[in-house]
Amino acid sequence: PVLRMIEAGKHVLVEKPLATSLEEARKMVEAAKDAGVVLMVDFHNRWNPPFLRAKREVLEGKIGEPLVGFARLSDTIYVPTEMLSWAGRSGPQWFLMSHTADLMCWLVGRQPRKVYAVGEKKVLKDMGIDTYDFVQAVLRFEGGTSVTLESCWVLPNSIPRLIDFQVYLAGTKGRISVEVGFQGIEVAAEELSHPFVLGQEDAYGRTVGFVQEPIYHFVDCVLDDRPPQCPGEDGLRTTALIEAALRSIGEGRPVDIEL
Repeated sequence: PVLRMIEAGKHVLVEKPLATSLEEARKMVEAAKDAGVVLMVDFHNRWNPPFLRAKREVLEGKIGEPLVGFARLSDTIYVPTEMLSWAGRSGPQWFLMSHTADLMCWLVGRQPRKVYAVGEKKVLKDMGIDTYDFVQAVLRFEGGTSVTLESCWVLPNSIPRLIDFQVYLAGTKGRISVEVGFQGIEVAAEELSHPFVLGQEDAYGRTVGFVQEPIYHFVDCVLDDRPPQCPGEDGLRTTALIEAALRSIGEGRPVDIEL
């Protein structure tokens, strides 16, 4: 569908990941260049206020040169077993790690060159869903920065949060720590819950929130004829990274990321 729309001369906003194969991602990026249309990937965490502030701190040199980082984004088992009918065609690496892979590349500001990853298929596979329970990946960036990504799809439903989301980045002068799984709202009714608020209607009926902001940004880019903050090339990078991580799991060794 994306290629057909590009070939028809339409600007396209694509949900992350851009594609689940490097070949498809490259075709989309090249087609958009040839057609002269905007191709943007919806990496909406770049608009999440805590991460916007973290990016500013990095750019201003508050933590110095990034040295080592960690990003965990995990879901309770409700997501692959009840929320998503197509979980077997995806996995924590595509559904979750595509977020943190882009986020950490954006925060570090360098290109990842090598990855070593591990993963396990047990709990979900025993339930008839042939995908990974978890994936962990260690990325090596240009300049020596190392970042660990972790995504799990089998956290217990007893956890009051659907999402466990934590990011840590240390540099030569300081560190940044962000915890966005708990957004400051707690509801105690029949059960205790910490709702993860992606967007909400304001007093005028307009939906606001960091998930909506990329959509408004995309429209502005089309109207003003300017490049988006998350171009197709960034989606291509994330697909290349995760594809390399899966190859690393299969081969049991570190592999190069083919950008």
